[in-house]
Amino acid sequence: MKFIYFLIIITLSLFSQSALSKTTKTLSEILSFQDSYECNDKFPHHSYCKAVQFSAWSEQDKKLVKGKLDQLERMAPAGMLDHFKDTLLKSAGKKLYRVSYSARWYVNRLERKTYFSRNFTRPLLWVDPLTKVIGFMDHFFDREDFQDPSAPIDKRSLNIFHELVHAFDIANGHISTNDHFQKAVGWYWTGEDHEIKGIDHQKLKADFDKYLAIAKEGDREKSYQLMRQAGMKLGLPSLYSAFNSHECFAEFLTYYVFDPKAKDYMNDEVKKVLDDILLGKEI
Repeated sequence: MKFIYFLIIITLSLFSQSALSKTTKTLSEILSFQDSYECNDKFPHHSYCKAVQFSAWSEQDKKLVKGKLDQLERMAPAGMLDHFKDTLLKSAGKKLYRVSYSARWYVNRLERKTYFSRNFTRPLLWVDPLTKVIGFMDHFFDREDFQDPSAPIDKRSLNIFHELVHAFDIANGHISTNDHFQKAVGWYWTGEDHEIKGIDHQKLKADFDKYLAIAKEGDREKSYQLMRQAGMKLGLPSLYSAFNSHECFAEFLTYYVFDPKAKDYMNDEVKKVLDDILLGKEI
Protein backbone atom coordinates (compact mmCIF):
# COMPACT_ATOMS: atom_id res chain seq x y z
CA MET A 1 0.00 0.00 0.00
CA LYS A 2 2.84 2.35 0.87
CA PHE A 3 4.48 1.48 -2.46
CA ILE A 4 1.30 2.40 -4.38
CA TYR A 5 1.02 5.64 -2.40
CA PHE A 6 4.66 6.42 -3.25
CA LEU A 7 3.98 5.83 -6.96
CA ILE A 8 0.96 8.16 -6.85
CA ILE A 9 3.05 10.89 -5.23
CA ILE A 10 5.79 10.49 -7.85
CA THR A 11 3.23 10.53 -10.68
CA LEU A 12 1.56 13.68 -9.35
CA SER A 13 4.95 15.30 -8.91
CA LEU A 14 5.96 14.52 -12.49
CA PHE A 15 2.58 15.75 -13.77
CA SER A 16 2.96 19.01 -11.84
CA GLN A 17 6.46 19.53 -13.22
CA SER A 18 5.21 18.81 -16.74
CA ALA A 19 2.32 21.28 -16.37
CA LEU A 20 4.64 23.87 -14.87
CA SER A 21 7.16 23.46 -17.70
CA LYS A 22 4.50 24.61 -20.18
CA THR A 23 3.71 27.84 -18.45
CA THR A 24 7.32 28.65 -17.58
CA LYS A 25 8.44 28.72 -21.22
CA THR A 26 9.20 32.28 -22.30
CA LEU A 27 8.00 33.96 -25.47
CA SER A 28 11.58 33.73 -26.78
CA GLU A 29 11.54 29.96 -26.23
CA ILE A 30 8.12 29.48 -27.82
CA LEU A 31 8.65 31.62 -30.92
CA SER A 32 11.25 30.67 -33.52
CA PHE A 33 13.10 32.63 -36.19
CA GLN A 34 12.71 31.14 -39.68
CA ASP A 35 15.08 32.02 -42.52
CA SER A 36 12.99 30.61 -45.37
CA TYR A 37 9.48 29.56 -46.31
CA GLU A 38 8.41 26.81 -48.71
CA CYS A 39 5.63 27.42 -51.24
CA ASN A 40 4.24 24.86 -53.68
CA ASP A 41 1.72 24.29 -56.47
CA LYS A 42 -1.18 23.82 -54.02
CA PHE A 43 -1.01 25.67 -50.68
CA PRO A 44 0.50 28.04 -50.02
CA HIS A 45 0.83 28.66 -53.72
CA HIS A 46 4.10 29.93 -55.21
CA SER A 47 2.39 33.30 -55.65
CA TYR A 48 2.58 33.72 -51.84
CA CYS A 49 6.38 33.57 -51.69
CA LYS A 50 6.62 35.81 -54.75
CA ALA A 51 4.29 38.40 -53.21
CA VAL A 52 5.80 38.44 -49.72
CA GLN A 53 9.52 38.04 -50.54
CA PHE A 54 10.92 36.15 -47.57
CA SER A 55 14.54 36.70 -46.57
CA ALA A 56 16.96 35.39 -43.96
CA TRP A 57 17.22 37.00 -40.53
CA SER A 58 20.34 38.96 -39.69
CA GLU A 59 21.81 38.37 -36.23
CA GLN A 60 21.27 42.05 -35.44
CA ASP A 61 17.55 41.89 -36.28
CA LYS A 62 17.07 38.66 -34.31
CA LYS A 63 18.80 40.24 -31.32
CA LEU A 64 16.48 43.27 -31.47
CA VAL A 65 13.30 41.14 -31.64
CA LYS A 66 14.49 38.79 -28.91
CA GLY A 67 15.18 41.82 -26.71
CA LYS A 68 11.62 43.04 -27.27
CA LEU A 69 10.18 39.59 -26.47
CA ASP A 70 12.21 39.43 -23.27
CA GLN A 71 10.99 42.90 -22.33
CA LEU A 72 7.37 41.82 -22.84
CA GLU A 73 8.06 38.82 -20.63
CA ARG A 74 9.45 41.04 -17.87
CA MET A 75 6.73 43.68 -18.09
CA ALA A 76 3.69 41.36 -18.05
CA PRO A 77 2.18 40.80 -14.58
CA ALA A 78 3.20 37.45 -13.09
CA GLY A 79 1.17 34.54 -14.47
CA MET A 80 -0.97 36.73 -16.70
CA LEU A 81 0.41 35.25 -19.93
CA ASP A 82 0.48 31.56 -18.93
CA HIS A 83 -2.60 30.50 -20.96
CA PHE A 84 -1.63 32.89 -23.76
CA LYS A 85 1.79 31.26 -24.09
CA ASP A 86 0.42 27.72 -23.76
CA THR A 87 -1.94 28.47 -26.67
CA LEU A 88 0.90 29.77 -28.86
CA LEU A 89 3.03 26.77 -27.88
CA LYS A 90 0.41 24.38 -29.27
CA SER A 91 -0.46 26.43 -32.35
CA ALA A 92 1.07 26.62 -35.82
CA GLY A 93 1.38 30.41 -35.54
CA LYS A 94 4.65 30.70 -33.64
CA LYS A 95 7.19 31.17 -36.42
CA LEU A 96 8.73 34.56 -37.14
CA TYR A 97 9.76 35.57 -40.67
CA ARG A 98 11.56 38.50 -42.30
CA VAL A 99 9.52 39.83 -45.22
CA SER A 100 9.46 42.79 -47.59
CA TYR A 101 5.69 42.92 -48.20
CA SER A 102 2.38 41.61 -46.95
CA ALA A 103 -0.10 39.78 -49.21
CA ARG A 104 -3.76 39.62 -50.15
CA TRP A 105 -5.43 36.35 -51.07
CA TYR A 106 -8.24 35.31 -53.35
CA VAL A 107 -9.82 31.97 -54.30
CA ASN A 108 -9.89 30.75 -57.89
CA ARG A 109 -12.92 28.45 -57.75
CA LEU A 110 -12.34 26.99 -61.22
CA GLU A 111 -8.84 25.85 -60.32
CA ARG A 112 -9.72 25.23 -56.66
CA LYS A 113 -6.67 27.14 -55.51
CA THR A 114 -5.93 30.10 -53.30
CA TYR A 115 -3.71 32.67 -54.97
CA PHE A 116 -1.91 35.61 -53.40
CA SER A 117 -1.03 39.10 -54.60
CA ARG A 118 1.24 41.74 -53.14
CA ASN A 119 -0.21 44.22 -50.67
CA PHE A 120 1.53 47.60 -50.76
CA THR A 121 0.28 48.82 -47.38
CA ARG A 122 3.14 49.19 -44.92
CA PRO A 123 2.41 47.79 -41.46
CA LEU A 124 5.42 47.24 -39.22
CA LEU A 125 4.56 43.54 -38.97
CA TRP A 126 1.55 41.34 -39.69
CA VAL A 127 -0.05 37.92 -39.19
CA ASP A 128 -1.56 35.96 -42.09
CA PRO A 129 -4.66 34.03 -40.88
CA LEU A 130 -4.33 31.47 -43.71
CA THR A 131 -0.64 30.56 -43.55
CA LYS A 132 -0.13 31.55 -39.86
CA VAL A 133 3.00 33.48 -40.86
CA ILE A 134 4.12 36.26 -38.50
CA GLY A 135 5.97 38.63 -40.82
CA PHE A 136 8.35 41.40 -39.75
CA MET A 137 8.60 44.09 -42.43
CA ASP A 138 11.88 45.76 -43.32
CA HIS A 139 10.86 49.11 -41.89
CA PHE A 140 10.04 47.60 -38.48
CA PHE A 141 13.78 47.84 -37.96
CA ASP A 142 14.24 51.24 -39.62
CA ARG A 143 11.61 53.38 -37.91
CA GLU A 144 12.27 55.22 -34.69
CA ASP A 145 11.04 53.73 -31.43
CA PHE A 146 9.39 55.65 -28.59
CA GLN A 147 7.62 55.12 -25.29
CA ASP A 148 3.88 54.68 -24.93
CA PRO A 149 2.29 57.71 -23.20
CA SER A 150 0.47 55.55 -20.63
CA ALA A 151 2.17 52.15 -20.46
CA PRO A 152 5.82 51.93 -19.30
CA ILE A 153 6.90 50.14 -22.48
CA ASP A 154 7.99 51.05 -25.99
CA LYS A 155 5.82 51.13 -29.10
CA ARG A 156 7.65 48.40 -31.04
CA SER A 157 7.28 45.91 -28.18
CA LEU A 158 3.55 46.66 -28.10
CA ASN A 159 3.40 46.19 -31.88
CA ILE A 160 4.90 42.73 -31.51
CA PHE A 161 2.48 41.71 -28.79
CA HIS A 162 -0.47 43.09 -30.80
CA GLU A 163 0.43 40.70 -33.63
CA LEU A 164 0.94 37.81 -31.21
CA VAL A 165 -2.60 38.48 -29.98
CA HIS A 166 -3.78 38.00 -33.58
CA ALA A 167 -1.97 34.62 -33.60
CA PHE A 168 -3.61 33.78 -30.25
CA ASP A 169 -6.99 34.87 -31.66
CA ILE A 170 -6.60 32.64 -34.73
CA ALA A 171 -5.54 29.69 -32.56
CA ASN A 172 -8.74 30.16 -30.53
CA GLY A 173 -10.99 30.11 -33.61
CA HIS A 174 -11.25 33.92 -33.74
CA ILE A 175 -12.34 34.63 -30.19
CA SER A 176 -12.45 38.28 -31.29
CA THR A 177 -15.83 37.54 -32.89
CA ASN A 178 -17.23 35.99 -29.71
CA ASP A 179 -20.59 37.51 -28.72
CA HIS A 180 -19.51 38.09 -25.11
CA PHE A 181 -16.44 40.08 -26.12
CA GLN A 182 -18.32 42.08 -28.75
CA LYS A 183 -21.19 42.81 -26.37
CA ALA A 184 -18.77 43.90 -23.63
CA VAL A 185 -17.12 46.40 -25.99
CA GLY A 186 -20.45 47.53 -27.45
CA TRP A 187 -20.19 46.37 -31.07
CA TYR A 188 -23.48 46.31 -32.97
CA TRP A 189 -24.74 46.28 -36.59
CA THR A 190 -26.19 49.61 -37.73
CA GLY A 191 -27.72 48.13 -40.86
CA GLU A 192 -24.78 49.40 -42.91
CA ASP A 193 -21.70 48.81 -40.77
CA HIS A 194 -20.43 47.56 -37.42
CA GLU A 195 -19.96 50.30 -34.84
CA ILE A 196 -19.46 50.66 -31.09
CA LYS A 197 -22.40 52.04 -29.13
CA GLY A 198 -21.96 55.52 -27.75
CA ILE A 199 -19.22 56.48 -30.18
CA ASP A 200 -19.56 58.88 -33.09
CA HIS A 201 -17.73 56.82 -35.71
CA GLN A 202 -17.74 59.57 -38.31
CA LYS A 203 -15.91 61.89 -35.90
CA LEU A 204 -13.62 59.04 -34.80
CA LYS A 205 -12.58 58.31 -38.38
CA ALA A 206 -12.09 62.02 -39.08
CA ASP A 207 -9.86 62.30 -36.00
CA PHE A 208 -7.98 59.15 -37.03
CA ASP A 209 -7.28 60.59 -40.48
CA LYS A 210 -6.18 63.89 -38.95
CA TYR A 211 -3.72 62.19 -36.61
CA LEU A 212 -2.56 59.83 -39.36
CA ALA A 213 -1.65 62.87 -41.46
CA ILE A 214 0.67 63.97 -38.64
CA ALA A 215 2.47 60.61 -38.90
CA LYS A 216 2.76 60.96 -42.68
CA GLU A 217 4.32 64.39 -42.13
CA GLY A 218 7.03 62.70 -40.06
CA ASP A 219 5.95 62.98 -36.42
CA ARG A 220 4.87 59.40 -35.71
CA GLU A 221 5.31 59.73 -31.96
CA LYS A 222 2.91 62.67 -31.71
CA SER A 223 0.42 60.90 -33.99
CA TYR A 224 0.52 57.77 -31.85
CA GLN A 225 0.15 59.70 -28.60
CA LEU A 226 -2.87 61.62 -29.91
CA MET A 227 -4.55 58.42 -31.11
CA ARG A 228 -3.96 56.73 -27.77
CA GLN A 229 -5.20 59.69 -25.72
CA ALA A 230 -8.28 60.19 -27.91
CA GLY A 231 -9.11 56.49 -27.67
CA MET A 232 -8.73 56.36 -23.89
CA LYS A 233 -11.24 59.22 -23.52
CA LEU A 234 -13.76 57.01 -25.35
CA GLY A 235 -13.05 53.95 -23.18
CA LEU A 236 -10.85 52.38 -25.86
CA PRO A 237 -7.12 51.62 -25.90
CA SER A 238 -6.79 53.65 -29.12
CA LEU A 239 -8.80 55.02 -32.03
CA TYR A 240 -7.59 52.05 -34.07
CA SER A 241 -9.62 49.80 -31.73
CA ALA A 242 -12.86 50.90 -33.39
CA PHE A 243 -12.03 49.82 -36.95
CA ASN A 244 -13.02 46.13 -36.72
CA SER A 245 -13.44 43.41 -34.10
CA HIS A 246 -10.10 41.68 -34.85
CA GLU A 247 -8.04 44.82 -34.35
CA CYS A 248 -10.26 45.78 -31.43
CA PHE A 249 -9.47 42.50 -29.66
CA ALA A 250 -5.73 42.81 -30.32
CA GLU A 251 -5.67 46.38 -29.00
CA PHE A 252 -7.78 45.64 -25.92
CA LEU A 253 -5.81 42.56 -24.85
CA THR A 254 -2.43 44.20 -25.52
CA TYR A 255 -3.09 47.26 -23.42
CA TYR A 256 -4.99 45.33 -20.75
CA VAL A 257 -1.82 43.34 -20.11
CA PHE A 258 0.76 46.12 -20.39
CA ASP A 259 -0.97 49.41 -19.51
CA PRO A 260 -1.46 49.83 -15.73
CA LYS A 261 -4.07 52.54 -16.48
CA ALA A 262 -6.17 50.24 -18.68
CA LYS A 263 -8.45 49.37 -15.78
CA ASP A 264 -9.37 53.07 -15.52
CA TYR A 265 -10.65 53.48 -19.09
CA MET A 266 -11.97 49.98 -19.86
CA ASN A 267 -15.43 49.10 -18.58
CA ASP A 268 -15.98 46.34 -16.00
CA GLU A 269 -17.61 43.94 -18.47
CA VAL A 270 -14.64 44.16 -20.85
CA LYS A 271 -12.20 43.56 -17.99
CA LYS A 272 -14.17 40.49 -16.85
CA VAL A 273 -14.20 39.01 -20.36
CA LEU A 274 -10.47 39.67 -20.85
CA ASP A 275 -9.69 38.08 -17.47
CA ASP A 276 -11.65 34.97 -18.49
CA ILE A 277 -9.85 34.83 -21.85
CA LEU A 278 -6.42 35.11 -20.21
CA LEU A 279 -7.37 32.33 -17.79
CA GLY A 280 -8.52 30.10 -20.65
CA LYS A 281 -12.15 30.04 -19.51
CA GLU A 282 -14.96 29.60 -22.03
CA ILE A 283 -16.85 32.84 -22.65
